[in-house]
Amino acid sequence: MQTRSIIFMAVLVNLLFSYLMLLYNQPVNVDGILYIHAAQAYLKDGLQGAAQIYAWPFYPVLMAKISTLFHLSLLNTGYILNGFFTSILIIFFILALNTFENSPTVLLWGAAVILLFPALNHDRYNIVRDIGYYAFFMASLWGYIKFLQTEKFIYALFFIFAIILASLFRIEGIIFLILIPVITLVVKYDFKLILINIILSIAGIFLLRHHLTFGRIPELIAYINPHQLFAFFQPHVCNLKNYLGINGQDDACVFLLSGLAGILIVSFLTTYGIFSSLLLAYGIKTRLLPENKSAMQSLIIYIVINIIILAVFLLHQLFMNWRYVFPVVLISLLFLPGILVRLNKLWIGVIYLLCNTASSFGQFGPSNSYIVDAGQWVAHNTPPNTKIYASDITAAFYAERTEANTINKADYIIIINKIHSPSQIPFNTQPVVSFHNKRGDTAYIFKHSTS
Repeated sequence: MQTRSIIFMAVLVNLLFSYLMLLYNQPVNVDGILYIHAAQAYLKDGLQGAAQIYAWPFYPVLMAKISTLFHLSLLNTGYILNGFFTSILIIFFILALNTFENSPTVLLWGAAVILLFPALNHDRYNIVRDIGYYAFFMASLWGYIKFLQTEKFIYALFFIFAIILASLFRIEGIIFLILIPVITLVVKYDFKLILINIILSIAGIFLLRHHLTFGRIPELIAYINPHQLFAFFQPHVCNLKNYLGINGQDDACVFLLSGLAGILIVSFLTTYGIFSSLLLAYGIKTRLLPENKSAMQSLIIYIVINIIILAVFLLHQLFMNWRYVFPVVLISLLFLPGILVRLNKLWIGVIYLLCNTASSFGQFGPSNSYIVDAGQWVAHNTPPNTKIYASDITAAFYAERTEANTINKADYIIIINKIHSPSQIPFNTQPVVSFHNKRGDTAYIFKHSTS
């Protein structure tokens, strides 16, 4: 089977999965609501309006443009972009795999591995800019591998173009844009990437000289400033000394750094999965990894830069979200198809994919669709000028009504009462309607007279 056929089938399956996940009717994530509000602000007040709500507004602007172009709701636009970006991600995952595992069998396993990967599937009904970043991040990796293999100028341009697009979704893409050409110059003595970068930097500074403080650029500069990083980190070391006692005070810095390293490792393992981690560890131990030097060099460079970015983030924030380690996870996933094929034990691969399928599409725990149902009931059963008060931002989003600052100024009140975090019901009257899940979490809708 040709690579194109495998990619075509993988994209079709990906779009089917995106549709199936929407049938769960789960509420959109809070970040997605933020992006939609930023897109609404862009449609009303332009770029500055969007930037006031979200400081790096390319994704909301893109949502607004496509929504206007195709006359779609912003929520549906976000879902369509998810399908589009996951398709790009899967295409370049398979193409990157093809650069060092040129075997139809391995590519088929690669398509199955990425399509059934739980962390990716769990985000299909969320509106997240990260998926756009992952897509063009993987595209840039493919371009960089091809550049190191061929040293052709066209792949250098493709890498630069892809990583710039990735940077529009997440600011850390700029770090790759800066470091990759420098590392390539040191390792390969190749000037093409750094020459392109110099030309683009000069043009960018000239064209955008009045916008160098826009969005999150100052934040990025502050993050990579060693003096500011030390000034931020030092107080945490001092605070830790208070808990370590006299004998442990001298090791406070080592203790904190070790803890942060542990957070990073645990975040990777929980996102990558225990089964995947065991397979990867076995493949490394038994030397089942590919031997393509230029491809391996590219992957290692990307992993090292990602780890540097994650380490700096950890030093600043002292926490790690699984989405931040996902680029490293994606690169590490590229090793699994070859390992599964070279194991020559089909049953291991089948069990691995079955476990991932269950984790991806098995709905464990209570559903939150009752929140969506409550908000949509208000949207469909109240006048457009209705004012609401909601105890949950997601319910308020689906209600599509003006929010009042207090209960007394609202026409309808939505109260979300969860079993593990009960809410106070402000009325003795019966709700107009209520929605609940199997666990007993309930959305109450009350009608309130403002007279």
